[in-house]
Amino acid sequence: MDIITTHVNTDLDALASMVAAQKLYPEALLVMPDKLAPEVEEFLSLYKDVLNTCTLKEINLAQVNRVILVDTRRPRWSDKLDALLNRPEIEIHIYDHHPPAEGDFRGTVEVFEPVGATTTILVERIKKEKIPLTALEATILALGIYCDTGSLTFNGTTSFDASVVAFLLAQGANLNVVKGFLSRPLSREQKALLRTLLFSAEYHQLAGCRILIAKAEVKKFIADLAVLTHLILDIEHCEAVFTIVAMKDRIYLVGRSNVPQINAGEIITFFGGGGHPTAASAIIKEDTVNQLAVKLFSVIKEKIRPSLTAADIMSSPVKTITPETTIKEAGGLMLRYGHTGFPVVAEDRLTGVISRRDIEKANYHGLGHAKVKGFMGTHVIWVPPDLPVSQVQQIMTAHDIGRVPVVVNDRVAGPGAFKFTTGGASNIAGYAGRRMDTGTLSRDLFIFTKE
Repeated sequence: MDIITTHVNTDLDALASMVAAQKLYPEALLVMPDKLAPEVEEFLSLYKDVLNTCTLKEINLAQVNRVILVDTRRPRWSDKLDALLNRPEIEIHIYDHHPPAEGDFRGTVEVFEPVGATTTILVERIKKEKIPLTALEATILALGIYCDTGSLTFNGTTSFDASVVAFLLAQGANLNVVKGFLSRPLSREQKALLRTLLFSAEYHQLAGCRILIAKAEVKKFIADLAVLTHLILDIEHCEAVFTIVAMKDRIYLVGRSNVPQINAGEIITFFGGGGHPTAASAIIKEDTVNQLAVKLFSVIKEKIRPSLTAADIMSSPVKTITPETTIKEAGGLMLRYGHTGFPVVAEDRLTGVISRRDIEKANYHGLGHAKVKGFMGTHVIWVPPDLPVSQVQQIMTAHDIGRVPVVVNDRVAGPGAFKFTTGGASNIAGYAGRRMDTGTLSRDLFIFTKE
Protein backbone atom coordinates (compact mmCIF):
# COMPACT_ATOMS: atom_id res chain seq x y z
CA MET A 1 0.00 0.00 0.00
CA ASP A 2 1.18 3.53 -0.82
CA ILE A 3 0.18 6.54 1.25
CA ILE A 4 0.65 10.27 0.63
CA THR A 5 0.90 12.64 3.58
CA THR A 6 2.26 16.01 4.64
CA HIS A 7 2.96 18.20 7.66
CA VAL A 8 0.77 19.10 10.62
CA ASN A 9 -1.27 22.33 10.34
CA THR A 10 -1.65 21.46 6.68
CA ASP A 11 -1.89 24.53 4.46
CA LEU A 12 -3.25 24.84 0.94
CA ASP A 13 0.11 24.20 -0.73
CA ALA A 14 0.49 20.98 1.26
CA LEU A 15 -3.05 19.89 0.35
CA ALA A 16 -2.50 20.72 -3.32
CA SER A 17 0.82 18.86 -3.26
CA MET A 18 -0.96 15.76 -1.95
CA VAL A 19 -3.52 16.00 -4.77
CA ALA A 20 -0.74 16.45 -7.33
CA ALA A 21 1.22 13.52 -5.89
CA GLN A 22 -1.83 11.28 -6.23
CA LYS A 23 -1.81 12.01 -9.97
CA LEU A 24 1.73 10.61 -10.05
CA TYR A 25 0.91 7.75 -7.63
CA PRO A 26 -2.73 6.97 -8.55
CA GLU A 27 -3.06 3.97 -6.20
CA ALA A 28 -1.84 5.91 -3.14
CA LEU A 29 -4.18 7.00 -0.33
CA LEU A 30 -4.32 10.60 0.88
CA VAL A 31 -3.67 10.49 4.64
CA MET A 32 -4.46 13.79 6.35
CA PRO A 33 -2.90 14.97 9.62
CA ASP A 34 -5.24 15.63 12.55
CA LYS A 35 -4.55 19.39 12.57
CA LEU A 36 -5.37 21.37 9.43
CA ALA A 37 -5.27 25.07 8.65
CA PRO A 38 -8.80 26.60 8.74
CA GLU A 39 -8.84 27.24 5.00
CA VAL A 40 -7.98 23.58 4.37
CA GLU A 41 -10.75 22.45 6.72
CA GLU A 42 -13.15 24.68 4.82
CA PHE A 43 -11.99 23.36 1.46
CA LEU A 44 -12.25 19.73 2.56
CA SER A 45 -15.75 20.33 3.93
CA LEU A 46 -16.77 21.18 0.38
CA TYR A 47 -14.67 18.68 -1.60
CA LYS A 48 -13.80 15.86 0.82
CA ASP A 49 -15.88 13.31 -1.08
CA VAL A 50 -14.16 14.22 -4.33
CA LEU A 51 -10.66 14.01 -2.84
CA ASN A 52 -11.43 10.86 -0.80
CA THR A 53 -9.03 11.45 2.09
CA CYS A 54 -8.53 9.29 5.16
CA THR A 55 -6.74 9.35 8.53
CA LEU A 56 -3.92 7.22 9.88
CA LYS A 57 -6.37 5.37 12.14
CA GLU A 58 -8.34 4.19 9.12
CA ILE A 59 -5.51 2.25 7.47
CA ASN A 60 -3.52 -0.85 8.38
CA LEU A 61 0.05 0.40 8.84
CA ALA A 62 1.41 -3.12 8.46
CA GLN A 63 0.33 -3.07 4.82
CA VAL A 64 2.14 0.18 3.98
CA ASN A 65 5.28 -0.29 1.92
CA ARG A 66 5.77 3.21 0.49
CA VAL A 67 5.21 6.71 1.92
CA ILE A 68 5.17 9.80 -0.27
CA LEU A 69 5.96 12.91 1.78
CA VAL A 70 5.09 16.28 0.26
CA ASP A 71 5.91 19.81 1.38
CA THR A 72 7.90 18.46 4.32
CA ARG A 73 10.76 16.18 5.33
CA ARG A 74 9.61 16.01 8.96
CA PRO A 75 5.83 15.64 9.31
CA ARG A 76 5.95 15.52 13.15
CA TRP A 77 2.28 14.87 13.74
CA SER A 78 2.08 11.25 14.84
CA ASP A 79 4.34 8.86 16.74
CA LYS A 80 2.86 6.07 14.65
CA LEU A 81 3.82 7.84 11.44
CA ASP A 82 7.36 8.45 12.74
CA ALA A 83 7.65 4.78 13.61
CA LEU A 84 6.45 3.85 10.12
CA LEU A 85 8.97 6.18 8.46
CA ASN A 86 11.78 4.71 10.57
CA ARG A 87 11.11 1.15 9.42
CA PRO A 88 14.03 0.18 7.13
CA GLU A 89 11.83 -1.68 4.64
CA ILE A 90 9.63 1.37 4.00
CA GLU A 91 10.32 3.17 0.74
CA ILE A 92 10.12 6.97 1.17
CA HIS A 93 9.65 9.46 -1.66
CA ILE A 94 10.03 13.15 -0.75
CA TYR A 95 8.91 16.20 -2.73
CA ASP A 96 9.68 19.50 -1.05
CA HIS A 97 10.67 23.10 -1.67
CA HIS A 98 12.08 23.60 1.83
CA PRO A 99 15.87 23.27 2.12
CA PRO A 100 17.05 20.10 3.90
CA ALA A 101 17.96 20.37 7.58
CA GLU A 102 19.48 18.20 10.26
CA GLY A 103 17.07 15.58 11.55
CA ASP A 104 15.09 15.31 8.31
CA PHE A 105 13.89 11.92 7.10
CA ARG A 106 15.86 10.64 4.12
CA GLY A 107 14.15 9.17 1.10
CA THR A 108 14.93 6.65 -1.58
CA VAL A 109 13.67 9.39 -3.89
CA GLU A 110 14.22 13.03 -2.92
CA VAL A 111 13.09 15.88 -5.16
CA PHE A 112 13.95 19.38 -3.98
CA GLU A 113 13.60 22.62 -5.93
CA PRO A 114 14.00 26.15 -4.46
CA VAL A 115 10.69 27.39 -5.82
CA GLY A 116 7.76 29.20 -4.26
CA ALA A 117 5.52 26.16 -3.72
CA THR A 118 5.93 22.39 -3.55
CA THR A 119 2.89 22.09 -5.81
CA THR A 120 4.97 23.68 -8.58
CA ILE A 121 7.48 20.81 -8.48
CA LEU A 122 4.80 18.14 -8.76
CA VAL A 123 2.76 19.88 -11.45
CA GLU A 124 5.83 20.16 -13.63
CA ARG A 125 6.17 16.37 -13.46
CA ILE A 126 2.48 15.97 -14.26
CA LYS A 127 3.00 18.25 -17.24
CA LYS A 128 6.05 16.31 -18.49
CA GLU A 129 4.25 12.99 -18.17
CA LYS A 130 1.21 14.46 -19.95
CA ILE A 131 -1.18 13.35 -17.21
CA PRO A 132 -4.62 14.92 -17.76
CA LEU A 133 -6.14 17.21 -15.13
CA THR A 134 -9.76 18.03 -14.48
CA ALA A 135 -10.76 21.67 -14.00
CA LEU A 136 -11.26 21.02 -10.27
CA GLU A 137 -7.81 19.46 -9.92
CA ALA A 138 -6.23 22.36 -11.81
CA THR A 139 -8.04 24.78 -9.49
CA ILE A 140 -6.79 23.00 -6.35
CA LEU A 141 -3.22 23.00 -7.66
CA ALA A 142 -3.38 26.67 -8.63
CA LEU A 143 -4.79 27.47 -5.19
CA GLY A 144 -1.79 25.81 -3.55
CA ILE A 145 0.70 27.82 -5.58
CA TYR A 146 -1.14 31.11 -5.11
CA CYS A 147 -1.33 30.46 -1.36
CA ASP A 148 2.39 29.79 -0.82
CA THR A 149 3.58 32.55 -3.16
CA GLY A 150 1.18 35.28 -2.03
CA SER A 151 -0.48 35.21 -5.47
CA LEU A 152 3.01 35.24 -7.05
CA THR A 153 4.15 38.28 -5.04
CA PHE A 154 6.33 36.77 -2.27
CA ASN A 155 10.10 37.05 -2.61
CA GLY A 156 10.49 33.29 -2.93
CA THR A 157 8.34 33.21 -6.07
CA THR A 158 10.15 32.10 -9.23
CA SER A 159 9.40 32.22 -12.93
CA PHE A 160 8.96 28.45 -12.61
CA ASP A 161 5.93 29.02 -10.35
CA ALA A 162 4.43 31.53 -12.79
CA SER A 163 4.85 29.21 -15.77
CA VAL A 164 3.15 26.36 -13.91
CA VAL A 165 0.24 28.65 -12.97
CA ALA A 166 -0.11 29.54 -16.66
CA PHE A 167 -0.27 25.83 -17.48
CA LEU A 168 -2.97 25.26 -14.83
CA LEU A 169 -5.04 28.15 -16.13
CA ALA A 170 -4.90 26.52 -19.54
CA GLN A 171 -6.24 23.34 -17.92
CA GLY A 172 -9.30 25.21 -16.63
CA ALA A 173 -8.26 26.42 -13.16
CA ASN A 174 -11.01 28.66 -11.77
CA LEU A 175 -9.59 31.92 -10.42
CA ASN A 176 -12.89 32.84 -8.79
CA VAL A 177 -12.56 29.82 -6.51
CA VAL A 178 -8.92 30.67 -5.83
CA LYS A 179 -9.82 34.25 -5.00
CA GLY A 180 -12.61 33.13 -2.70
CA PHE A 181 -10.23 31.13 -0.50
CA LEU A 182 -7.41 33.67 -0.52
CA SER A 183 -9.40 36.87 0.03
CA ARG A 184 -11.02 36.09 3.35
CA PRO A 185 -11.17 39.06 5.76
CA LEU A 186 -9.48 38.84 9.14
CA SER A 187 -11.65 37.56 11.97
CA ARG A 188 -12.25 39.59 15.13
CA GLU A 189 -9.74 37.42 17.00
CA GLN A 190 -7.12 37.87 14.27
CA LYS A 191 -7.59 41.63 14.29
CA ALA A 192 -7.16 41.72 18.07
CA LEU A 193 -4.00 39.59 17.84
CA LEU A 194 -2.63 41.84 15.09
CA ARG A 195 -3.14 44.90 17.28
CA THR A 196 -1.40 43.19 20.20
CA LEU A 197 1.55 42.20 18.04
CA LEU A 198 1.95 45.71 16.63
CA PHE A 199 1.69 47.23 20.11
CA SER A 200 4.33 44.84 21.53
CA ALA A 201 6.72 45.24 18.62
CA GLU A 202 10.41 45.67 19.43
CA TYR A 203 12.59 47.15 16.71
CA HIS A 204 16.25 46.28 16.26
CA GLN A 205 18.83 47.62 13.83
CA LEU A 206 21.40 45.00 12.83
CA ALA A 207 23.80 45.02 9.86
CA GLY A 208 21.82 47.81 8.24
CA CYS A 209 18.55 45.88 8.57
CA ARG A 210 15.46 46.88 10.55
CA ILE A 211 14.15 43.81 12.36
CA LEU A 212 10.88 43.59 14.27
CA ILE A 213 10.13 41.03 16.99
CA ALA A 214 6.52 40.96 18.23
CA LYS A 215 5.08 38.90 21.10
CA ALA A 216 1.64 37.92 22.34
CA GLU A 217 -0.19 35.41 24.52
CA VAL A 218 -3.74 34.27 23.81
CA LYS A 219 -5.93 31.68 25.52
CA LYS A 220 -7.09 29.84 22.42
CA PHE A 221 -5.61 28.92 19.06
CA ILE A 222 -5.91 31.63 16.41
CA ALA A 223 -5.25 30.57 12.85
CA ASP A 224 -3.08 32.17 10.17
CA LEU A 225 -0.29 33.65 12.30
CA ALA A 226 1.82 33.45 9.14
CA VAL A 227 -0.65 35.73 7.35
CA LEU A 228 -0.54 38.23 10.22
CA THR A 229 3.27 38.13 10.25
CA HIS A 230 3.44 38.89 6.54
CA LEU A 231 0.90 41.67 7.01
CA ILE A 232 3.12 43.24 9.69
CA LEU A 233 6.08 43.01 7.31
CA ASP A 234 4.10 45.01 4.75
CA ILE A 235 2.79 47.54 7.29
CA GLU A 236 6.11 48.25 9.00
CA HIS A 237 8.36 48.11 5.92
CA CYS A 238 10.98 46.14 7.84
CA GLU A 239 13.62 43.85 6.39
CA ALA A 240 12.40 41.03 8.65
CA VAL A 241 9.60 40.29 11.13
CA PHE A 242 9.43 37.52 13.73
CA THR A 243 6.26 36.86 15.74
CA ILE A 244 6.13 34.79 18.93
CA VAL A 245 2.65 33.85 20.13
CA ALA A 246 1.69 31.54 22.98
CA MET A 247 -1.57 29.70 22.22
CA LYS A 248 -2.84 27.11 24.68
CA ASP A 249 0.13 24.88 25.54
CA ARG A 250 2.28 25.78 22.52
CA ILE A 251 4.36 28.73 21.40
CA TYR A 252 4.20 29.49 17.68
CA LEU A 253 7.19 31.20 16.09
CA VAL A 254 6.90 32.63 12.58
CA GLY A 255 9.55 34.51 10.60
CA ARG A 256 9.42 36.52 7.40
CA SER A 257 12.38 38.14 5.64
CA ASN A 258 12.72 40.43 2.64
CA VAL A 259 16.51 40.43 2.41
CA PRO A 260 19.18 37.77 1.77
CA GLN A 261 21.16 38.82 4.87
CA ILE A 262 18.43 37.37 7.11
CA ASN A 263 17.68 33.73 6.36
CA ALA A 264 14.43 33.05 8.20
CA GLY A 265 14.66 29.31 7.59
CA GLU A 266 18.17 29.08 9.02
CA ILE A 267 17.18 31.07 12.11
CA ILE A 268 13.95 29.16 12.77
CA THR A 269 15.73 25.81 12.32
CA PHE A 270 17.60 26.58 15.54
CA PHE A 271 14.24 26.24 17.33
CA GLY A 272 13.32 22.94 15.70
CA GLY A 273 11.30 24.41 12.85
CA GLY A 274 12.13 25.07 9.24
CA GLY A 275 11.20 26.82 6.04
CA HIS A 276 12.69 29.01 3.35
CA PRO A 277 15.11 31.93 3.55
CA THR A 278 12.07 34.22 3.26
CA ALA A 279 9.49 32.32 5.34
CA ALA A 280 9.73 29.83 8.19
CA SER A 281 7.94 28.65 11.34
CA ALA A 282 8.28 26.47 14.41
CA ILE A 283 6.09 25.12 17.21
CA ILE A 284 7.74 25.10 20.62
CA LYS A 285 6.50 23.34 23.75
CA GLU A 286 8.94 24.78 26.28
CA ASP A 287 10.12 28.28 27.26
CA THR A 288 8.08 31.39 27.82
CA VAL A 289 7.38 34.01 25.21
CA ASN A 290 9.88 36.42 26.77
CA GLN A 291 12.60 33.78 27.13
CA LEU A 292 12.10 32.74 23.52
CA ALA A 293 12.32 36.36 22.36
CA VAL A 294 15.71 36.75 24.07
CA LYS A 295 17.01 33.53 22.50
CA LEU A 296 15.63 34.52 19.10
CA PHE A 297 17.39 37.88 19.12
CA SER A 298 20.64 36.17 20.07
CA VAL A 299 20.31 33.73 17.16
CA ILE A 300 19.47 36.54 14.73
CA LYS A 301 22.61 38.45 15.79
CA GLU A 302 24.68 35.32 15.27
CA LYS A 303 23.18 34.30 11.93
CA ILE A 304 22.65 37.67 10.21
CA ARG A 305 24.97 38.30 7.31
CA PRO A 306 26.72 41.63 6.68
CA SER A 307 24.55 44.01 4.72
CA LEU A 308 25.53 44.99 1.19
CA THR A 309 26.82 48.54 1.17
CA ALA A 310 27.36 51.18 -1.48
CA ALA A 311 31.03 50.15 -1.58
CA ASP A 312 30.04 46.53 -2.33
CA ILE A 313 28.03 47.32 -5.46
CA MET A 314 30.15 50.09 -6.97
CA SER A 315 32.72 49.38 -9.66
CA SER A 316 35.75 51.26 -10.87
CA PRO A 317 37.35 53.33 -12.27
CA VAL A 318 35.29 56.51 -12.02
CA LYS A 319 34.69 58.51 -15.17
CA THR A 320 34.37 62.25 -14.58
CA ILE A 321 34.12 65.48 -16.52
CA THR A 322 34.90 69.10 -15.63
CA PRO A 323 32.60 72.12 -15.57
CA GLU A 324 34.31 73.30 -18.78
CA THR A 325 33.37 70.17 -20.71
CA THR A 326 30.91 71.00 -23.49
CA ILE A 327 27.45 69.51 -23.68
CA LYS A 328 28.40 67.79 -26.95
CA GLU A 329 31.52 66.23 -25.41
CA ALA A 330 29.60 65.07 -22.33
CA GLY A 331 26.92 63.49 -24.51
CA GLY A 332 29.57 61.67 -26.53
CA LEU A 333 31.16 60.29 -23.36
CA MET A 334 27.78 59.08 -22.07
CA LEU A 335 27.17 57.31 -25.36
CA ARG A 336 30.69 55.85 -25.36
CA TYR A 337 30.58 54.46 -21.83
CA GLY A 338 26.87 53.71 -21.61
CA HIS A 339 26.29 55.87 -18.52
CA THR A 340 23.27 57.99 -17.72
CA GLY A 341 25.23 60.71 -15.95
CA PHE A 342 28.65 61.95 -14.87
CA PRO A 343 30.06 63.57 -11.74
CA VAL A 344 31.52 66.99 -12.43
CA VAL A 345 34.88 67.68 -10.72
CA ALA A 346 36.75 70.99 -10.51
CA GLU A 347 40.11 71.35 -8.77
CA ASP A 348 39.71 67.88 -7.28
CA ARG A 349 36.37 68.81 -5.71
CA LEU A 350 32.98 67.34 -6.53
CA THR A 351 30.93 70.31 -7.72
CA GLY A 352 27.95 68.76 -9.45
CA VAL A 353 26.33 65.95 -11.43
CA ILE A 354 24.94 66.10 -14.94
CA SER A 355 22.43 63.63 -16.31
CA ARG A 356 21.47 62.47 -19.77
CA ARG A 357 18.22 64.37 -19.28
CA ASP A 358 20.24 67.58 -18.79
CA ILE A 359 22.24 66.84 -21.95
CA GLU A 360 19.12 66.19 -24.01
CA LYS A 361 17.51 69.38 -22.76
CA ALA A 362 20.55 71.47 -23.78
CA ASN A 363 20.78 69.79 -27.19
CA TYR A 364 17.08 70.41 -27.78
CA HIS A 365 17.77 74.13 -27.51
CA GLY A 366 20.82 73.89 -29.80
CA LEU A 367 23.31 74.45 -26.98
CA GLY A 368 25.73 71.60 -27.67
CA HIS A 369 28.59 74.11 -27.60
CA ALA A 370 27.67 75.32 -24.09
CA LYS A 371 29.60 74.29 -20.97
CA VAL A 372 28.37 71.62 -18.61
CA LYS A 373 28.55 74.03 -15.66
CA GLY A 374 25.47 75.85 -16.93
CA PHE A 375 23.29 72.72 -16.89
CA MET A 376 24.64 70.48 -14.16
CA GLY A 377 22.87 69.97 -10.84
CA THR A 378 24.86 71.58 -8.05
CA HIS A 379 22.81 70.35 -5.13
CA VAL A 380 24.48 66.95 -5.02
CA ILE A 381 23.01 64.18 -2.89
CA TRP A 382 25.79 61.82 -1.83
CA VAL A 383 26.23 58.82 0.44
CA PRO A 384 29.16 57.30 2.36
CA PRO A 385 30.60 53.98 1.13
CA ASP A 386 29.46 52.06 4.22
CA LEU A 387 25.79 53.00 3.81
CA PRO A 388 23.58 49.89 3.31
CA VAL A 389 22.23 49.46 -0.20
CA SER A 390 18.65 49.49 1.08
CA GLN A 391 19.17 53.00 2.44
CA VAL A 392 20.87 54.10 -0.79
CA GLN A 393 17.77 52.96 -2.67
CA GLN A 394 15.54 54.92 -0.31
CA ILE A 395 17.60 58.09 -0.82
CA MET A 396 17.44 57.77 -4.59
CA THR A 397 13.70 57.24 -4.52
CA ALA A 398 13.08 60.07 -2.05
CA HIS A 399 15.08 62.58 -4.10
CA ASP A 400 14.09 61.18 -7.53
CA ILE A 401 17.70 61.01 -8.71
CA GLY A 402 19.24 58.63 -11.20
CA ARG A 403 22.72 58.51 -9.71
CA VAL A 404 24.34 59.16 -6.38
CA PRO A 405 28.03 59.76 -5.64
CA VAL A 406 29.55 57.62 -2.93
CA VAL A 407 31.87 60.01 -1.17
CA VAL A 408 34.46 59.68 1.57
CA ASN A 409 35.40 63.35 1.32
CA ASP A 410 34.01 65.84 -1.16
CA ARG A 411 37.53 67.00 -1.92
CA VAL A 412 39.23 64.60 -4.32
CA ALA A 413 42.93 65.02 -3.53
CA GLY A 414 46.09 63.82 -5.31
CA PRO A 415 47.39 63.55 -8.85
CA GLY A 416 45.21 62.55 -11.75
CA ALA A 417 44.67 58.84 -12.22
CA PHE A 418 42.67 59.23 -15.42
CA LYS A 419 42.70 62.08 -17.92
CA PHE A 420 40.29 62.90 -20.69
CA THR A 421 40.66 65.31 -23.57
CA THR A 422 38.06 67.36 -21.75
CA GLY A 423 40.70 68.23 -19.15
CA GLY A 424 39.43 66.32 -16.07
CA ALA A 425 42.09 65.06 -13.66
CA SER A 426 41.38 63.33 -10.37
CA ASN A 427 42.57 60.59 -8.07
CA ILE A 428 39.37 58.56 -8.26
CA ALA A 429 39.10 55.08 -6.85
CA GLY A 430 35.97 53.71 -8.46
CA TYR A 431 33.09 54.17 -10.86
CA ALA A 432 29.73 52.52 -10.69
CA GLY A 433 29.03 51.36 -14.18
CA ARG A 434 27.36 48.41 -12.46
CA ARG A 435 23.61 48.76 -12.10
CA MET A 436 21.61 48.52 -8.92
CA ASP A 437 18.05 47.32 -9.42
CA THR A 438 15.40 49.30 -7.56
CA GLY A 439 12.28 47.74 -8.94
CA THR A 440 11.38 49.91 -11.92
CA LEU A 441 14.54 52.02 -11.72
CA SER A 442 18.13 51.39 -12.70
CA ARG A 443 20.75 53.57 -11.05
CA ASP A 444 24.42 54.40 -11.68
CA LEU A 445 26.72 54.75 -8.67
CA PHE A 446 29.96 56.67 -8.39
CA ILE A 447 32.63 56.71 -5.74
CA PHE A 448 35.18 59.35 -4.83
CA THR A 449 37.81 58.74 -2.18
CA LYS A 450 40.34 60.94 -0.48
CA GLU A 451 43.93 59.81 -1.00
